[in-house]
Amino acid sequence: MAIIDSGVEKLRTGVLVSIISGIIGIAAIVLFYIFIFIAAVSSSTTGHSFGKSAAVAITAAAFASLIAVCAGLGFYALLNMRTGFRIMSNSNSKYKTGVLGTTLSLSGLVLATAGVITIIAAYFALSPANPWTVSGFIPAIIGAVVGLVGGLLLIISFYRVGAQYDNSLVQVGAVLMIFIGIIGMILMYIGLLEIGKR
Repeated sequence: MAIIDSGVEKLRTGVLVSIISGIIGIAAIVLFYIFIFIAAVSSSTTGHSFGKSAAVAITAAAFASLIAVCAGLGFYALLNMRTGFRIMSNSNSKYKTGVLGTTLSLSGLVLATAGVITIIAAYFALSPANPWTVSGFIPAIIGAVVGLVGGLLLIISFYRVGAQYDNSLVQVGAVLMIFIGIIGMILMYIGLLEIGKR
């Protein structure tokens, strides 16, 4: 039982870090739209090209920094989840789905991050039409697809955790992950806290 509790603790840590990563991700999305707006205004009012405005470059650098932090936290969160599901799979093989899900999610995260970094770096160092800028979309798209499959397996696995411990918050949170990720993770974290107190 203590081993299983250790697995739940790892899952809880992973979910908490995912929440923090998700909040930073939302900030990155907001910054991305600000980046687009500043770039459009800069191009229309100053005559500068899309990639040469200082304001655009600063906003892009901040966006890239947030993406890097978000990816790092996401990687750490997935490692904790992978450890948690691996511990729990020792006593229940159905949690091997969670191990596979985290492995796919980690692979997808690495590919997607590499793609985004390539796009941003090539865009500003070279030009928007440079082949390296376009090629960055390939790993980003592949990573997104792989990550999506991994995410679905994780949702199934977390739902099973909620079912095993008869905790509706974890189950509802897992389902909400499909529609409203950050809300789903918060509910799962609260549910995992309740499980840990038993």
